[in-house]
Amino acid sequence: MKQIEQILTDCLAEIRSGKTTVEECLLRFSEMRQELEPLLRMAAGIQPLPDYRMGESVKQSSREKLLRQIKSVRPPARTSFSDILSLGIPRQPAVVRAVASVLAIIMVILLAGGSTAYAAQNSLPGDALYPVKISTENVRLFIAGNDAAKAKLNIAFANRRLEELSQTSTSDVANAVTVVNRYRIQLENTLWHLRDIHSTTAINPQLEYFTRQVQSQINTCDTLIDSNTTNRPQIQEAGAIAFMKYIEMLEIFARYDRLKAAEYNASLMHNRLQRAQASAGNNDYQNMERELQQYNQASVFGQQLLDAANSAQYQDDQIKNLTLRQLASDLITLQSLSHQIPVRYRNMVNNYEQAIIQFQQHARYGQQGGTGPESSGPSSSLNDNQTPVPGDTLEDTQGTSGDNTVIVPPTTPPYHGGESSMSDNQTSGNDGVKPGGRRE
Repeated sequence: MKQIEQILTDCLAEIRSGKTTVEECLLRFSEMRQELEPLLRMAAGIQPLPDYRMGESVKQSSREKLLRQIKSVRPPARTSFSDILSLGIPRQPAVVRAVASVLAIIMVILLAGGSTAYAAQNSLPGDALYPVKISTENVRLFIAGNDAAKAKLNIAFANRRLEELSQTSTSDVANAVTVVNRYRIQLENTLWHLRDIHSTTAINPQLEYFTRQVQSQINTCDTLIDSNTTNRPQIQEAGAIAFMKYIEMLEIFARYDRLKAAEYNASLMHNRLQRAQASAGNNDYQNMERELQQYNQASVFGQQLLDAANSAQYQDDQIKNLTLRQLASDLITLQSLSHQIPVRYRNMVNNYEQAIIQFQQHARYGQQGGTGPESSGPSSSLNDNQTPVPGDTLEDTQGTSGDNTVIVPPTTPPYHGGESSMSDNQTSGNDGVKPGGRRE
């Protein structure tokens, strides 16, 4: 398959020669439309400079002056226009240089048209200015600095996508789906950049911030689902994405502070179980099942953390005690839930009760056992020198639902809504990541 740069270059050449149109190009490459459209429309709108013709006498005079200058003075090395447009990027093949030039020109246009770009920030999918909004984000991602800066921009843009999703009308299902897809990409890019930070001193101050940001996004999706807002299926999907990426975030956290990751995960388990109970109280058994599935996924990760702590003898007593306290509380909640729901759901909840009892035995005595009614075989452990691989043992989920409970680990400072608490050396998450939701 052609790279996006080659496709962009070919389409621009065909459009300018009159062989095709922007829409025809987008239809031809429909699988890449989301990324290609904003760049193609802006680049296609750039008009060539008007032709300027000099008279023969002016040409001759200029030529003579130039020859005299060449003979009398050795000119210093000059920076070409293409070098300026390359933004300092080393010399590359012609196609790459052409694409870099197009992106640089787009950036200049955006900066020059600052009022339009500013007005576009409140636009929604389907609005005329929405492509400008996305293009502005792409440029900011393109010129962002290191991995930490790129991760912060991605998480900030992911927050924007949830805001857009909450305001997208019921009839705009296609636009809602597009927003959810962008949201997924930007969360994935956030995690990719965090994994690329190999310096402990560089990543440690960032982990708390990013964990709280994804935590806040879970809470936002829960609140939107509870308020019966529009596009509920897409919001449920976004909530499922946020939940799974939160588990992946904790896997990264566990590489640097396994105990803190266990605290966050225990709080997540408690939150999902409380929400399942609240959904049952509202006779919303579909959401109850979804939240119990998510609870099971978090418990699978909890056993991975416990196994890793035992094998490495790293804070094993602290993680073991934390796990046993959490499971004892969860067992009481599940038993209460079993008496609250219709008979047809009790077998499922009883299976979760048995899974909790097995998990308790494993925590106390180190016995191998399942951690949920849908788990099979021993779970993999997160060793000290092993990078967790998302999705190896965690099952897929279909969504999440909500109350206003905020997920807060037991030993961390209070967390207020979607706001972040950052160290003095951190900056806000609004500057720096990659264009089009793609890694550079």
